[in-house]
Amino acid sequence: MHIDTYYKKFWAEALKKFKKGQFEYDRLIDDRNDHRYGLTILIRPSDVIKQAINQLLMHLKALEPDQYYYPCTDMHVTVLSVISCYNGFTRASFNRDDYTHVVKQSLKNIHPFKLHFQGITASPAGILAQGYPDGMLNLMRKNLRTFFKKSGLETSFDTRYAIVAAHSTIMRFKHPLNNPEKFIQVLKEYRHHEFGCMHVSEIELVFNDWYQRKEKGFTIATIELHEEHPK
Repeated sequence: MHIDTYYKKFWAEALKKFKKGQFEYDRLIDDRNDHRYGLTILIRPSDVIKQAINQLLMHLKALEPDQYYYPCTDMHVTVLSVISCYNGFTRASFNRDDYTHVVKQSLKNIHPFKLHFQGITASPAGILAQGYPDGMLNLMRKNLRTFFKKSGLETSFDTRYAIVAAHSTIMRFKHPLNNPEKFIQVLKEYRHHEFGCMHVSEIELVFNDWYQRKEKGFTIATIELHEEHPK
C-alpha cells in the first residue's frame, strides 16, 4: 500500500468513529504499575519539526487539556520495534553490544535521507503526524529484519503490525472529550499542514517504555548514517 493511501485510510476510518463518539482511551498512561518495556530503533524529528508539531498540540491542549500530548523530547518515528514492550523485559534482559552490532551491520549501505512531515492522520486512540520518507527507509527496515533474523537474538518485530509508514504519534486519548466537534474541526484544519522536512543522518537504538517517555528509558546507541562517496 502506498504510504499516502495508508494515511488516508487511517484518517477516514478514524473520522467515522470520532463522529460517533467512538474514541479509544488509554487507561495505562498514568499507571505507575505499568512496566512494559522493549527495544526500538527510531528517528528523532528535528527541533524545527518538533516545534511545528508542538504548535498544533498547544492548540489541541487548549481545547482538551486532559488528553496525553507527547512532549518534544519524546517525539519519534519508529523505524522498527525490535522487541515490542511487555512486562518482564528489563535492562538485564539483553546484551547491549549484541543488539548494537546487528544494527550497525544492517546500516552499512544505508545513507542519509530526507523525511518530510506534512499533515496529520488519526486512529481511534490518538493523533499522528504524517511522515513521508524516500526509499532509503524501506531498505533500512528490510536490512534490519534480515540481519536480526540471522542473528538469533530475541526479537518480536511485526507481531503487532508490520511497520510501513513513517508517522509520529503525537497525542493519545485518556478521557472523554469536552467538545469533540470543535476538536475534530481543528484536526481538519491541520489535515494537510506543513510541518517541515529534515535530513535523517542518524538513528537511535533505545530501551523504552510503551510511550517512549525519555525519563523511563535510555538510548543504547546512536548510529550515524554515512554519505555515499562517488567511486
